[in-house]
Amino acid sequence: MRPADSTLDRVKTLFVDRTDEVNYFQTDLWPGASQRPVYYITGEIEIGKSWLLHRFYLECATRSDVQAVMIDFSYGQGQFTDYRGILNDIKASLDDQAIFYRYLNSIAGALHLPVKVETGAGDASKAVEIADGAQAQNVKLDGQYAGRDIINIYLQDSNFLREPRLRTQITQAFLQDLVEYLGNRTIFFLLDDIGASAQGQAYLDSDTRRWLIREFVIPLCKNKLLTARFVITQRDELETDLQTDLDPFTESHPLTGFAGDQKTLYELYRTYLVEKQKIPAEQISDMLLYLFHQQVQGKPAMMFKWARDMKKNLGLRG
Repeated sequence: MRPADSTLDRVKTLFVDRTDEVNYFQTDLWPGASQRPVYYITGEIEIGKSWLLHRFYLECATRSDVQAVMIDFSYGQGQFTDYRGILNDIKASLDDQAIFYRYLNSIAGALHLPVKVETGAGDASKAVEIADGAQAQNVKLDGQYAGRDIINIYLQDSNFLREPRLRTQITQAFLQDLVEYLGNRTIFFLLDDIGASAQGQAYLDSDTRRWLIREFVIPLCKNKLLTARFVITQRDELETDLQTDLDPFTESHPLTGFAGDQKTLYELYRTYLVEKQKIPAEQISDMLLYLFHQQVQGKPAMMFKWARDMKKNLGLRG
């Protein structure tokens, strides 16, 4: 989905430069420039992976021939435990959702709906008849429902659609629609934190992660859509077998904190606090920089958080 405007505004003004990573994205990851369409970024918590993805999203937004889809798998932990949730989120991110007729019809076929599913929830002109007695998962429908309403009702608790054969058919139908929709345009999938867990909470269950890599990412990279590009972040490496499958398409990059001696880091902090956070230079003492460093340890995401608290303590706005 499109990131929140407030988040994008903060990234525009407060992003801590990751020169190498941004340069790679701007020059080497585009179709025709690289044979490896997946930029795989690992790094510990608060190292700035999400901020970097938002910076990449802003880069895509400046180009009229580029489509960008961003999904944060860590948001709402466990939200994306079904492949259809991911496909529907991608679908909702694109400009023309009506093109996904193969996908919707594939779901309808799997559910044995006696109708041709169309889009347009709540639009009487696009309503379709449901045959009397039609049922799916103990849900009985009568009368007229718009196609999207039918899908929503029938998909409630319809876990049988997780059956591998049906899942593959539905995914392939979605990919056909996606390829037709994009044509020669480049699309970036920015997938944030596909890791297995953190503090005991599942971000993306193992089965769905395997589907994502093996039935979505790799087929697009291999032959279905050569203008597709992926930036994937995770705290650690993927499961060994998935990592092996993905390696031929991947440029791996471990993201670390800013390095250097004390003088170099303090100068970086000072520049950030003055130029980005608009803290008057005369209020930034060496002791304040020392305390700042003790908290952030060169981590960009932590720099933003602690600078915000610092401004409050200094009685500054913003």
